[in-house]
Amino acid sequence: MCVVYPVWTIGAGDPKLTPPHKVIKDYLEKGTPVYFDGGICIAAVEEIAKGHVAAYEKGKPNETYILGGENITFKEFYKILRDNSRQKMPFLKMPKFAIYLASWILSKAFKLLGKEFPISPEYVTSVVGNFSWYDCSKAKNELGYQTKPADEILQHAIQDANRKILGVQNLGKQTKSNETVVVSDAKQFNDNNAETLLITGVPGWLGNRMIDILINGDRFGNHQSSRKVRILLEPRFKGLLNLPANYEIVYADITNMQQVREAVKNVSTVFHLAGAIYPKNIDILYKVNFDGTKNLVDACIENNIRRIVFMSTDSTCGYGTKEQKIFDENTKATPYKNYGKSKYLAEKYILDKTSEGKIDGTSLRGFWFFGPFAPARQLTFVNMFYWPRQLVFGNGKNLRSISHIDNIIDAFLKVEKILQRLAIGTGLETTSHIQR
Repeated sequence: MCVVYPVWTIGAGDPKLTPPHKVIKDYLEKGTPVYFDGGICIAAVEEIAKGHVAAYEKGKPNETYILGGENITFKEFYKILRDNSRQKMPFLKMPKFAIYLASWILSKAFKLLGKEFPISPEYVTSVVGNFSWYDCSKAKNELGYQTKPADEILQHAIQDANRKILGVQNLGKQTKSNETVVVSDAKQFNDNNAETLLITGVPGWLGNRMIDILINGDRFGNHQSSRKVRILLEPRFKGLLNLPANYEIVYADITNMQQVREAVKNVSTVFHLAGAIYPKNIDILYKVNFDGTKNLVDACIENNIRRIVFMSTDSTCGYGTKEQKIFDENTKATPYKNYGKSKYLAEKYILDKTSEGKIDGTSLRGFWFFGPFAPARQLTFVNMFYWPRQLVFGNGKNLRSISHIDNIIDAFLKVEKILQRLAIGTGLETTSHIQR
C-alpha cells in the first residue's frame, strides 16, 4: 500500500463547490476587496486523478507521494482571476484574525439556519497566512506524474464556474429521444425544421430553459424539436455554450445595430428575451431594453422579418392597490421604476410597428415565474421556505401572481404558430419563407 497527498485540486465537475471553487465562483460573481497573506499549491483534477492511478500501478509499498502543482501566493492567485474576468484586483490585505472572526460569526449564523458555512474557522486557521507549498518531484520521477501551469488550470476553472453561474453547464445535453415529437411538431407547424428561429437573451434563465425544452421537451414532453435555431450571444460569453448541430451561435451586442442586422438575416421568427434587470447604471436599462429592442425591430423590418414575440414584464403594469388589485391586458400601463419604464417603451415600439403593419409583434407580459434553470437569487428565496421560522412580508396578505417558466415558453411557441397561420392566411409571409 502507498499513500498520495493531493494539493489544492481545481477543475471541472465539482457539484458541491469545494472551498477553492467557492472562492473562484464568489470572486467571479461579486469580486472581493480583500486578499490575504499565504500561498497555495494548485493542481488540475485530471492530473490528480491520473496520479492516483499511477500510484496504484507504479507506487512502491509503504511510500508516500505528493500530487502537487505550481506554488503561487494568494496575491498571484487573484491576479490570475482578475486577468481572466471582469472583476477588479483586491486592494486591501486583510489580517488573519479578521478573516477568522468573520468566518466564526458567519458559521454560527448559518448553523442557526440549519446550514454549514463553506469556509470554516478551522479552514481559515490552516490556510490563511500559511504557505501550503509542496515539492512533487518524487511523484514525477517515480510515477510519471505531470503538472500544469496555475494560469491554465485557473482559466479552465473560471470557464467552468461561469457556466455554473449562468446555469449552462448542462445546457445542450440531450436526455430524451426526439424522433416522434419532431415529426408531430413539423406537421403542426408546416415543416418547422425548414425555418430558423432567432433567440435573444441567452444565457439567461428563460433563454436557457427554452433551449433545453426545444432539445428535450418540457415537463409534459411537449415542444421537443430539432428545428434550426440561431442564438444571439454577447461576445463576452464566447466558449460557454456547447449546443447540438442544429444550433448556430452568432456573437453580437444587441446595442450594436450593424451586428444585429447580421444576426437577423434569413430568420423567420424572433423570440426577443434579452433584457437588463439589475444593472449598476440605470442608463443601461434604457440602452439594452429600449434601444436594443428598437435595433432588433428595425433590423427585422429591413429584412422583411415579421414575427417577433417579446418578453415583457408585469412591471409595465405597476403595482396593485386596494382599489385595483388585479391587472389584465386592458389595464392602463403605469410602469414601475426605470426597469418597468424601459420595458414598456420597448413593448410600445413593437406594438406601434405592428399597428403600422410593418411587423407581426406580440408582447407577453411575464410575471414572477419559477422552474428549471432558476438563478441563484431565486433558489435562495425558495430555500427560505425551509427555514424553521418564516419571514412575513407586510401583513402576510399581499397578492402576487406567479407562473411556471414552462408555461411561459409554451405561450411563446403557441404565439409563433398563430402568427404563422395568420401570415399564411393573409399573404403576409416573410420573404425568406417564400424563397424557400
